Amino acid sequence: GGKTFKGGASMVHSAFHIEPVLKKSASNITALEVWGSKVMVATEDGALQILQEQPGAHVVEFEVVDQRRQFSKKPVVQMQVADSLGVVVSLTTDMVQINELPSFEMSAQLLKTR
Repeated sequence: GGKTFKGGASMVHSAFHIEPVLKKSASNITALEVWGSKVMVATEDGALQILQEQPGAHVVEFEVVDQRRQFSKKPVVQMQVADSLGVVVSLTTDMVQINELPSFEMSAQLLKTR
């Protein structure tokens, strides 16, 4: 996969290479966010998985290094890390939740934000 384009003299270049980040997931993924060298994956059951790239692999491989099964009562539809504040802000269909990093301890929850 990936987009290709032709340069002069019939040269073909690949703009990027697509690799699966998570090959198997028990639930559908609803949101992704990058946090340093890690990837946060929110699923439809309200769980949060933290993935980290495995060093030394010939292809890019990520492994689940942490999981929070009760991260949210509803599916997270959007996440944003605020590094300067040390938090991740997540949005569901009816609330905003703020969790401290790296503990993921909830510090605030705004209900009925719809």
